[in-house]
Amino acid sequence: MLVMRQEHPLKDNTLDEVSRFPICVTIIPGFSQGSRMEMFISRYKIDKAVSARLSNMRVMFELIQQSDFIGSTSRLHKNVLPQGFRTMSMPNEIDPES
Repeated sequence: MLVMRQEHPLKDNTLDEVSRFPICVTIIPGFSQGSRMEMFISRYKIDKAVSARLSNMRVMFELIQQSDFIGSTSRLHKNVLPQGFRTMSMPNEIDPES
């Protein structure tokens, strides 16, 4: 799932549109495999890099709230989002089930 501040300029979740903005991901400490977003970028050799890897959701929310960063995280986090945030599904190229 993509997470951004309520006023974020992202209009749709196409890969081209999402790629225009810096991406941050949450990681699980001790888990060496990259995030779903990082694995997709690597697998399809997309000219995009994850700009921030964070293990603390609160820090990710602060970064997103103060910038045009888009967060990439599990749908399980939807219920813990603070006010002032919105979500979108991952681009279909990344999440064919959405």
